[in-house]
Amino acid sequence: MLMVHVMYLGAVILLYRQFLVAADEDQQVGQWTLGVNQGDLHKYQAGCEMAAQQVARVLSVVDLNGYCTSRCWLAT
Repeated sequence: MLMVHVMYLGAVILLYRQFLVAADEDQQVGQWTLGVNQGDLHKYQAGCEMAAQQVARVLSVVDLNGYCTSRCWLAT
C-alpha cells in the first residue's frame, strides 16, 4: 500500500515538474507565456516539495523496518 502511495506521489512530482521547468525557462528568458500568476506557481512548487518530502519519509520508514529489499525497483 505504501509503495502505491509512493507511485502516486511520483506522478504528482512528474506532473508539477514539467510545469515548474517551463516556468523557470520563461523566467530566465524574461517572457511569461504560461498565463499563470505567481501565486499559483508557488502553490505548484509547494505541492511538488510536499510530495517529494513524503516520498522520502515513506521510503525511510519502509527501509527502517527492513521491508525494502535490494530487489525493490521503487526504492532503487
